[in-house]
Amino acid sequence: MNPVTSGTWDGFEGAYYTGFGSMELIWLLATMALLARQGGASTTVRLAPSDCVPLTDCRPAIAAAVAKCRESGGPCSVLLTSGDYRVSCPEGVSRPSMAQTEHPAVSLHGVSGLTFGGDGSGPRPQLLIDYTGGGCAAITIADSADVTVRSLRIDPYRLPFTVGSVISASATVVRIR
Repeated sequence: MNPVTSGTWDGFEGAYYTGFGSMELIWLLATMALLARQGGASTTVRLAPSDCVPLTDCRPAIAAAVAKCRESGGPCSVLLTSGDYRVSCPEGVSRPSMAQTEHPAVSLHGVSGLTFGGDGSGPRPQLLIDYTGGGCAAITIADSADVTVRSLRIDPYRLPFTVGSVISASATVVRIR
């Protein structure tokens, strides 16, 4: 029965009868599915400098938080509170390239929908990268999608080099100024 001529018009039947209900329903369902994925429960992992064990290296705590996000499969945030996070380069790894990106201090590899950085509650947190042992990249991102790094300061804990003049040298002592 034609709802327009029979006087039984309702919005859904009329829209479907006039051709607005065939493909539009598919688009509506697809949009709802995308919104449900975007608006789904997100995981938040909060870290404070005191969560790092040992306090002299936060790399394991940060790696565990990123792994938790990777396992969640959905939107996830690793939020650092204000403070200093001392992060070491991985030990015992040869670094063949000048870019030194193969073994970073913080690896954001294989994640999707990740936000990494400060929680916005105060001064920006600071990653202090300890460059001893050959150095490494501070943060690398690879094989990932929708990754945001925000509100974060990165600085060396100790520099991988020094500047000075050799003022004397012997077989056992080098004096540098």
